[in-house]
Amino acid sequence: MPIFILVAFTLVALMGAYYYFFLRRMGEAWGWKNDGWKARGLRILISLLLTLSILRMRSVVCLFVLHVFFLAMVCDLLHLPFRRFRKVQKLYLSGLIPVGLTVVALVFGYFHMQRVQPAYYTVETPGVELRVAFLSDLHYPNAMTAERLQSICDEIEAAQPDLFLLGGDIIDEGTEDEEIRACISILDSIESTYGSYFICGNHDNLFRGLSSASVLMEALENSHIRLLADEAVQIEDLTLIGRKDLTDGSRKALSNLIPQGAEYVLSVDHQPLDAELAAEQGADLMLSGHTHNGQIWPIGYINALLGPKYGHYRFGDMDLIVSSGIVGWAYPIRTQGQCEYVILDLKNTK
Repeated sequence: MPIFILVAFTLVALMGAYYYFFLRRMGEAWGWKNDGWKARGLRILISLLLTLSILRMRSVVCLFVLHVFFLAMVCDLLHLPFRRFRKVQKLYLSGLIPVGLTVVALVFGYFHMQRVQPAYYTVETPGVELRVAFLSDLHYPNAMTAERLQSICDEIEAAQPDLFLLGGDIIDEGTEDEEIRACISILDSIESTYGSYFICGNHDNLFRGLSSASVLMEALENSHIRLLADEAVQIEDLTLIGRKDLTDGSRKALSNLIPQGAEYVLSVDHQPLDAELAAEQGADLMLSGHTHNGQIWPIGYINALLGPKYGHYRFGDMDLIVSSGIVGWAYPIRTQGQCEYVILDLKNTK
């Protein structure tokens, strides 16, 4: 932890210093008076405020400041071959490029997050024929109103799923009690042949002892949605297993949850990091979310270095499907991936 704090402090200090010189450069380009202790003091103050804003990681201001910082550094590198061109140099010094690109990216991301679409998959199975609707990473109420969620639930029900699965991070740490109740009530409106099941994510708080956990439990108990926490349910020839989240210390091994004689095992696990282990322990299909497919570019490429990030994978004899989620965390903005729910058709090949 001390090393992490030292690295974080160093990065913040470098960002503050960079913003100081970035503002001085902009001032010179725009003809503002840049000398004197008042001008220097103002730059120091603005640089400090911009840097401190990143401490509020869930704010759009933090996102703006980080985007300008990284894009400005990219501009520093890319302008070098063209620095002899006066107009290019003037545009570079003005700071308009990183600020303008950031505004465009965040505005695009805001409207892009409003577009939720179905992602369709088909998996062949030896004996199971079902349509599964899978929804994860709602983080309610981030970028979502009750009316919009109801409309999406109506779309999901219109797809006539046999099974409806909630794959974790349906609520968030900051979700108010009444919002939790409203969210679960709306999701409970979806009718399917074999019912609805809720699997915890790392933000749902059910094992953290927070007050929202009891409200969520109460809301689930008053609904037709069943919580699966390292439990198995038999649905015809399908064994459905809902896993506790990877961050839950009481989580059991998947091999201990699979009943003897199980023909086809569907494991719903919020995080896809244990996919290879799940395949080794007997799962035939695994559904996950968590990664958001990055949500904010280029985080998705970093996710890909850690494990499966999005789409359909094969691990031995097991299929893995990772959803990018129906919304995302913290910001009402998505600049990478799409907002989606999954419609999965299991096709009997016998």
